[in-house]
Amino acid sequence: MKKKYFLTLFFLGISLFGFSQSKSLNCKFDYTIKLVESGKEVSIVDKYAVLSWDFSKLNMTKANVQIEVVPILDCFNGETAREFKESILISSSDKNFKTKNSITLKHIEMMAKCFKYRVRIVSNCEEISDWKYFSYIN
Repeated sequence: MKKKYFLTLFFLGISLFGFSQSKSLNCKFDYTIKLVESGKEVSIVDKYAVLSWDFSKLNMTKANVQIEVVPILDCFNGETAREFKESILISSSDKNFKTKNSITLKHIEMMAKCFKYRVRIVSNCEEISDWKYFSYIN
């Protein structure tokens, strides 16, 4: 009796695991996001980065887009940093969101020497990009 019970649980677990893995297949959205930094001639106080995006190829009636920017306090740890400030969230659910736009992230306003950012898109499936790291100090 115990053997049948464990076999049933085993096959149930495999089928649920297989189902959860298949949900994210073929989830590749067509968009662009890029970061352009201020020139080397700009003083450290005036350093900035322009984050621009283009989601115009997405069906925005079905997709929810979020760009997450996280200012980092312990930049000396690079991408493995663990001390953050409050995230900046740019969301397609905001009434002022535009599918093609940009934001200027100023060093002095962020009060951080570096940050990381990523994109999250949810439609019939979900895609989360890898974190990208940027430092105002080179």
